[in-house]
Amino acid sequence: MDPGTTSSYAILDVNGNTIKTRSARQLDINTMLSEISSEGTAIAIGTDKKNCPSIIQKFSSKTGAKIISPHEDLAIREKLELTKGKEYRNEHERDALACAIKAYKELQPLLWKIDKTLKQSEKMHLREKVTRLVITKKTSINNAIERLSETPKIEEKIKQPVKPTNNKKTDTDKILSLKRTNQILKIQNTELKKALSAKQRAIKPKPRKDIILDSLWRVIRDYKAANTKLQESITITNKMISLANGKFILKKLGNLGSEEYSKKQFEINQGDIILVEDPNIISQSTIERIRGKVQLIIHKMPTNSGISEKIGIRMISSERLRLLENDFFALADPNELEREKARGDLLSNIIESYRKERTAQ
Repeated sequence: MDPGTTSSYAILDVNGNTIKTRSARQLDINTMLSEISSEGTAIAIGTDKKNCPSIIQKFSSKTGAKIISPHEDLAIREKLELTKGKEYRNEHERDALACAIKAYKELQPLLWKIDKTLKQSEKMHLREKVTRLVITKKTSINNAIERLSETPKIEEKIKQPVKPTNNKKTDTDKILSLKRTNQILKIQNTELKKALSAKQRAIKPKPRKDIILDSLWRVIRDYKAANTKLQESITITNKMISLANGKFILKKLGNLGSEEYSKKQFEINQGDIILVEDPNIISQSTIERIRGKVQLIIHKMPTNSGISEKIGIRMISSERLRLLENDFFALADPNELEREKARGDLLSNIIESYRKERTAQ
């Protein structure tokens, strides 16, 4: 997982295969929990930071997933090496994928050992449960297999006959017994209060100097993290510049709402193509400003019914496009764009023909 203004996550299975990568602005912890849980059970979560971010800790506490963090922050070179040959849309997804692969590589020897033990004991059908138990609960492999292989025993409770007795305590005996118990509890309570008071006296408030130093260290750490992100963004931007020849440059918007449009860092010009994260958030003022200028909208999230007609601008999905992105722009291959436009035309023609046939009937 790679948290930030634009957050992302990547999911691998226990064989190291990529199941899914996703990134979006303002992608909160609850949304990520829901989306990741729909793909399976998380047993481990990787981060590229030496000091684990709070959102990773929250995810771990909610799912039980083991946190795997590096001894030092992952460098861009290592991230590029880890994700070489892998598919991702932007540097955020690349970082998340690098975290996942790094975590998987650390767990791989243990995963191999689990598989080997399960094959020897002919228990491969327990693979998923044993793996989860061993990694998240730190249980030994053999103990996990033994626990999962146990057949619950049904114990029969045999009722013993109640033996009559003539040694019943009198009411006076019961009262005396209760008084003695009460006296013991009072003594124990007094001792506990004394111990608590001594502990409280031993706890001294942190000196103001230490509090200020802690605060400064947090500021320095945050600046370092921001600087790392900036360096990564510069790297990906330089890569985009080197590959820009013969490519379409797309301008990115989070959505088509008026607030998002007012925050944009560029001008919309005649013939532009824009890349929109969520095309279902729109405002009439934004549509009026871009209509007649923008020739094509590429969207990441699926569109709701009727959105394309309401906007009045040609729209295609980014699902089949290999895009290289930073926070503000993306590069797209012209051949891939033409292919998707043609695919959209074919689909539109099929739908139109179907409508005409239904009308004729």
